[in-house]
Amino acid sequence: MKNKTPTKADLIPAGAWVLEPRSSYDQAIIGKTIHGGVIYSERKLIAAIMEDGCSFEEALDHYYYNIVGSIDNFGKKSPKIRKDLK
Repeated sequence: MKNKTPTKADLIPAGAWVLEPRSSYDQAIIGKTIHGGVIYSERKLIAAIMEDGCSFEEALDHYYYNIVGSIDNFGKKSPKIRKDLK
């Protein structure tokens, strides 16, 4: 039996809150929390937004207003963001 290479979907615990659209944001998942949530890379989230045609400044605005401003209200399974933007 071959070992299956883990995918981003394998990192998502059952019942975890995830960012939508997953086709854009799953690529930014870098891990999972001990409470059953997912961890996103801030840098990768912004890059995913820019792939949709936004400038860096527009992507930052979208990120802070639509993502950061909305994810802290879901309890222990809220998505977490690693601040890795430099």
